[in-house]
Formats: sequence, C-alpha cells, structure tokens
Amino acid sequence: MGINIDVKRSLGEVHPHIYGQFIEHMGRAIYGGVYDPGSEFADEQGFRLDVLEKIEELDVPILRWPGGNFVSGYHWVDGIGSKEKRPQKREIAWDTIESNQFGTHEFMELIHRLGSADPYICVNLGLGTPEEAAAWVEYCNSTTDTYWAKLRQKNGADKPFKVKYWGLGNEIYGKWQLGHKNAEDYAKIAFEAAKMMRCVDPDIKLVACGANDPDWDRTVLETLWFHGTYQEDILDYISIHRYDGNDSYYGLLAAPQLMDRDLHALEGVIMSLQKQFNSPERPAISFDEWNVWYRKDGNRLKASQDFREGEDLLDEFFNLRDSLYVGCVLNLFQRHADWVKMANMAQLVNVIAPIFSTSKGSYYQTIYWPLKLYRKLHHNISLDVRCEVESYNVTDVPEIVDSVAGVRGDRPEYGKERNVPYLDVSATCNEDGSLVTVSVVNRHHAEVIEALIDLGNYQPKEGKAYTINGSDPMAYSLSPDGRSINDNKYNPDACKVTESLLKQVKAKMTYSFPAHSITLLALKA
Repeated sequence: MGINIDVKRSLGEVHPHIYGQFIEHMGRAIYGGVYDPGSEFADEQGFRLDVLEKIEELDVPILRWPGGNFVSGYHWVDGIGSKEKRPQKREIAWDTIESNQFGTHEFMELIHRLGSADPYICVNLGLGTPEEAAAWVEYCNSTTDTYWAKLRQKNGADKPFKVKYWGLGNEIYGKWQLGHKNAEDYAKIAFEAAKMMRCVDPDIKLVACGANDPDWDRTVLETLWFHGTYQEDILDYISIHRYDGNDSYYGLLAAPQLMDRDLHALEGVIMSLQKQFNSPERPAISFDEWNVWYRKDGNRLKASQDFREGEDLLDEFFNLRDSLYVGCVLNLFQRHADWVKMANMAQLVNVIAPIFSTSKGSYYQTIYWPLKLYRKLHHNISLDVRCEVESYNVTDVPEIVDSVAGVRGDRPEYGKERNVPYLDVSATCNEDGSLVTVSVVNRHHAEVIEALIDLGNYQPKEGKAYTINGSDPMAYSLSPDGRSINDNKYNPDACKVTESLLKQVKAKMTYSFPAHSITLLALKA
C-alpha cells in the first residue's frame, strides 16, 4: 500500500475560505452562543468572551450570516437602530421568537472581534425583494449622501462595513423554505437582485443558490452567469449544501464519497455551460453548508422525550468518529481546490457545532480539532495524490452502530457505498515547494495501517506528526448528564491531539497510521 505525491503536480490553489464557518438565528447558535448578555462570561456588549476565544483559535477566514432557512423570512431593517425599539417578532422558519437584538451592527462587531474573518451576508430572496437586498448593500458599503448610507452613520458606523461577499438567497428550491420557488422563478428574482446590488457596489462577490440538482443548477447558471448586467458575468459562485448522518461507523465515513459525486456533478454542469458560452471564466463553487447532522434531527419525537431543561432540539454532541468525517471532507475540498473556493461549516456554536456553551462555560467538541489543525498546517497549493490502499464496501464490513445517535432514515444511499479506501488523503505545499503537509484519515475501526509515502523529488529534512485520536471512536468529548443542559460530562481525552517529531524523514518513508485517526505530517525541506 502506498501514497505517491509529486510537488510539481498541482490541482489548483487552496483558498483559505474553504475553512469558513456559518452562524444562523437557529437554536442557540447566536442567542446563548456567541451573544449572551445575561452570561457571566459576556462583556458589556453581550458577546461571550470564552466562546470568542475558542473561535479565534480556529482563525476563521470567512463567516456566513444570518441564514440559512431563517433568512428567507428575515427583514434586516428589524435588526438595526436602538435595541429598545427593535421589534420582537415570531420567527417561522424555526418556530421561535426573534428579538432582533443581534443584527447587522452586532454581526460586524463580531467580525471585528475575530479579526481574521471576512463577512458573508445572505440576503432574503424568499419573502424579501431585490430592492430590500440592494438597500442592505447600500447600508453596509456605501459612502454616498443617500438615505441608507446616512442611516448607517446615524446608527453609529461612520465608515462603511465593506462587505464583499453576498449570497442570493438560501435553499429557495426547498418546499420547507419560506418563499419557495422553482428554478426559473428563482433565477429571475436573483438576477434582478444581483443587478441592483452590483449597481450599488460593483466590487461585491455574489453567490447564487444552487440545489445539488443538475437541472436547477443549469437553469440558474444560464440566467445569472453569462447574461449579466450589460452582458457581463454577474455571478461569482454557485452554492451547494449537504448534511450527512448515519449511525453506522463505516456508513458515515463513506458519506464523503457521495459529497465527491455531488461536486463532480456540479463541476460537469459548469464545464458544459462554459463550453456552450465559450467563456474563459467560470463561477467557483461555494459549499455554503455542510456537517454531520443526524441525531435529534432524525427523530424529533425521541428528541422531545429526551429534552433537557434549557436545551434546544438542535444542540448536538459529537464523537471521535464525527471528527474523522470532518477530516475526510476537508481532504475532499483540498482535492477539489480548483473548483471549491469557499466552504462554511454549519454551524459555529451549539447547533451541530465544534463549540458548545452553557451557563457554566464553553467546551471543545471533537469536530473542532481537524478544523483547527487543517487551517493551521496546510498550505495554498493542492497536490495531486495517488493513494493505493485497501478499501471496503459498506455492506461487507462489521456493523458498528452508535447507540447514542438517532437513526436518520431518509438517506438510504449510505448503505450502498462501495470501494471506500481505508485511507483518505490530501496534500498541499507552499509556493516554493519547501513545505509540504500530508493529511491522512484512517477510517479503519480497529487496525493500524502502514503505508509507504513516496514524495518523489521532494527531499524533506525534518517533520512533525500531528495526530487526532482516542481510544474509542464512538466516545464523546461532551455528553449529557442529568436533566439540565448545564449538567454535562466533559471528557477531553475522547479526542486528543498529540504532536511528535518524525524520526524517519526522507523522500520514501513508511508511516503507521493509527486506527480511527487523523494524521497530519508537516514536512520541511
């Protein structure tokens, strides 16, 4: 078994935005998450300082807000101005009450606190209008002596926010979405919104709502890509969303192969239209939402029976196996580096998130660690990796079931995946080829896998190994203990990061990858 890497064989530039995050007005993601004025850990502006410290460690490059399903019924003017005068409204998407205490200025303050993150705002094209979307751009970005720009100044922001990335609605293809539309109707309103938004600020980047459906995506691209304002391309990205959830250990870890197929399908649609339009440019792919999501969402009745005081049904705990899934997905984005230029894990705090908070404090979940290490250790050039290792068929391996998770029965394709390699690999290097990082996920539940790593002409002189692992892949770092959300067992040893110097560093070297682990080899020539 072997892994072959050639630093001269590039797949494209790895954009840092593939390590992006997402927060929505959903469950405790914002209220009780990043923003919790009543907490002893919050500052005078209501931000949870302990949560922000953990977010800062992730060095988040881009943050998407405010949704998500929420945005299709959200009118941004409700969230500006004096907090005492902001309307409290019924929020239909998630069946809750929206206080509007966290709005545009609070989001931009969060961006300012994080320092590294670019703001990415998704506009309401469900129940909203193109005029409303363009007004939001003017409010955020304009310096003109006009109504919305002057209102921003009146509300305390003299300088524009300079929001560069804007999403043209969220999941409008879905019947669950407020303002659901077919592809043709969505493309029309998105075109009008894009046209008006670009007139306000020609420098913004626009993300169209993709559906993970070739017919929908083709219709949207035909309208927005080539037939933009004054015959210029009006589109910069098209989005794709995917969540995976499966109780089976090997079933969940096969799911990134389904995501790989989704990406290839969308890339094929884009390439066919690029040829049809004879266009030298093409829109990039933004994987706007992705994560493991299955337990309580899969059985709302069971979730309500197990409901603990103060806990939202969308709170989830993660085990080590879930972190392996995240590592496989990040590997996938790096292998598709020439196409995927943005990706936003859903979500950042509490709701299917790497960070969990209660009134007692905040905690790292297992899926936090691959996000942190990949962002820290990988470089900006993706390398074409050839990996020849043993593989499995989901139906042929021992069934190892997570008894804590709730079965999600709407994805039967999980059990049909075949030829899933036990080792999932990606590699990157820096501009001059002196630094190389190889990331390897060993999917095998029980066995160490030894592989020969052939680096070709690359001659490393030193290196370190960073390993994410634990004794039990089904172990949770955080789990409920009692009837209150504040009663949790925290076991950081369930998912640990270890660092060690590589003893054998050369162009051809053998490495033993521990069972159910993620390993990042950081090499220096």
